[in-house]
Parts: sequence; structure tokens; C-alpha cells
Amino acid sequence: MPSRQSSEMSSLTFAPILSSSFGRRLQNKMKEYMTNGAQLGWLIDPIRHQVHVFHADSSVEILDHPPVISGEPLLPGFVLRLEGIID
Repeated sequence: MPSRQSSEMSSLTFAPILSSSFGRRLQNKMKEYMTNGAQLGWLIDPIRHQVHVFHADSSVEILDHPPVISGEPLLPGFVLRLEGIID
């Protein structure tokens, strides 16, 4: 019989990712971070194979199936490879 903790972990691991309301909450949270001074934010959606890039000027760029994302110019030389995350 699975423990309550493992059952809750399963729910937390899988259910929220598939929920559109969870995605909206994450987007709202990211906008809050940006309002409070963050300069760059990445919201990675492994279900839709997208990355939402939040910029300091309040613009949001949506990348479809990007192989990498870059932190330029804010994080010179930083590149996050998305292989295995969104493919």
C-alpha cells in the first residue's frame, strides 16, 4: 500500500503540469518577479515544448521547441541546453 507521502508526491509531480490553471499561476508569479525587479525570467513548458522568456521591459517572448536558451546579455556566456527537458 503506497504511503500518503508518495501519493501526494505523485499528485504534485504530475497533475499540476497538465493543468492550465497551474500554467496561469506560474505566469502570474513570473510577472510578479519581473515587477519586483527581476531582469530575466524563463518559464519552461515541457508539455507544449515552449519557453516563455520574460524581459525587464515587460515583454514576453514565446519560443517553440528551442534547443537552447541564452542568458545574454544579462548573463554573458550562459546557455541552458533543453535536450531532455522539452523534446
